[in-house]
Amino acid sequence: MAGTHGNENEFIKQLLEQESYLAYELFALLRAIDRLTPHYPGLGFSKTPRDDPVRLGQSPLLAFFPSAINEINKHPHKHLYKIKNSYWGLFGCNGPLPTHLSEYALQRKTAKKDPTLCEFADIFHHRLLSLYYRAWKTGQASLHFDKNANNEFHSHINALSRYKAPADQRDNTALFYCGLLSGKNTSLAVIEQILDRQLAINVSLLPMLGQWLTIDSRDLSLLGKNNSCLAKNAINGQRVFDRLNKICVSLSRLSLNQYLTFLPGGSEYHQLRNLLNALLPREMTVRVQLKLTPGQTLSSRLKAGCRLGYNSWLGDKSSRVRPETAQQKSYLLQRS
Repeated sequence: MAGTHGNENEFIKQLLEQESYLAYELFALLRAIDRLTPHYPGLGFSKTPRDDPVRLGQSPLLAFFPSAINEINKHPHKHLYKIKNSYWGLFGCNGPLPTHLSEYALQRKTAKKDPTLCEFADIFHHRLLSLYYRAWKTGQASLHFDKNANNEFHSHINALSRYKAPADQRDNTALFYCGLLSGKNTSLAVIEQILDRQLAINVSLLPMLGQWLTIDSRDLSLLGKNNSCLAKNAINGQRVFDRLNKICVSLSRLSLNQYLTFLPGGSEYHQLRNLLNALLPREMTVRVQLKLTPGQTLSSRLKAGCRLGYNSWLGDKSSRVRPETAQQKSYLLQRS
C-alpha cells in the first residue's frame, strides 16, 4: 500500500485515466472501493467523514445524465477523491429542492466558478449516500463476505439457527445447516447428520446414559439448615443419579490415523469439540467413543508418542486373543 489511501486511490486513478468509471453503477463502485479498504470502518459505518476513504456528492444537473457517476475529482489539500453522482441528492429533476435552486447552484458552479453551494450540500449528500449504501448492503447477503468483520448476515443466521459459533473464529456451519437447526428442538438425528457430514465418518449418538452428579455443598440437605424440608427440597445423600444430561458420541470404523486425530490433542479433536459445544447445551456431559476397524491396533513401544490408555495395546496384529474392548477407547469431552 502506498499510504493510508493507497489501494483505493490507485484504483480510482486508473478509472479516471481509462474513463471506465462511467460504466459503473454507484453502489457497485462504492462496493469495489469498500473491498479495497479493509482498514476502514466501511462506508455508512464510520462516525465521522474523516474515517471514510472517499467523499460522496451530487452534481447539480438539469438534464438526465447517461451514467450514474458524473465526475470524480481529487481534493486539492487531501489525498482523497470525491465521487459525484448524477441523480441521488438534493438537486436535479428528481431532487426535493425547487428547480430554481438547482439552476442557481449550476450557474454558480459553471459561470462563476463558485462551488460553495454544491460543497455545502455535499456535506449532507456524503452522509445520506453513505447510509443509503449501508442500507442497501445490509440487504445483500453475499456482500457481507467482502470483509471479515461486521458480518451481520452471519450473525443473523446464527441467531435463527441458535448455533453457538466459537467467538474466536468464523464458522459457516450454521449457514449450510440453518434449515436443520432452525426448528424448535434439535433432535439427535439432526446432530448425527451434521457430525456425519462435517467429520466424514460414521457417527452415532446414544442418549440417556446414566451418571452420578455430585451435589454442590450449598445445596446439601443438613438438619436445621437449608434444604431440610421433607417432600419439598430435602435431598438424601451427596450425589444423585441422572440419565438426562449425558450422551455418548460413537465414531466407528476408524482407521488408525483417523483414530489418532480424534484423540485429545489431535488435529480433529478441536473441530469435534467445537461442533458439540455449538450443538449441545453446555450442561450436557459428552463421552466420545472411538471404534477402530479390526486389525488396526499396533503393539506398544516405549518411545515418544506412546500414550497409555489411548494409543497403546498389548500384543501385536498377529495376536489371536484380542478382546473386543481393545478395539475401542472412550473419554469424556472437555466442554470448556
